[in-house]
Amino acid sequence: VRDEGSAEAALPALRADVPHLIVSDLNMPGMDGLQFLAAVRADPKLANVPFIMLTGSAEREIVQKAAALKVNNYVVKPFTQATLRQKIEAVFGALN
Repeated sequence: VRDEGSAEAALPALRADVPHLIVSDLNMPGMDGLQFLAAVRADPKLANVPFIMLTGSAEREIVQKAAALKVNNYVVKPFTQATLRQKIEAVFGALN
């Protein structure tokens, strides 16, 4: 788990040490979650990293944009630990 402080700062850190999963909020200062997702998908080193978007909005337009950018899963806040676990398991399979 790491928090780089901003999506802009996260990109070079992610390129240097490619993670197994990215969990990002939609609403962030500077680059929002959709822009961050687009940047991740456009980067050859990061393009295939599973990406879960967290948001307080279930607006259809936002969900569709995230799906078009190939988000792996979407979690609407507030959520429980069990909900997040289900979303991660939907990406990777059942966790032990």
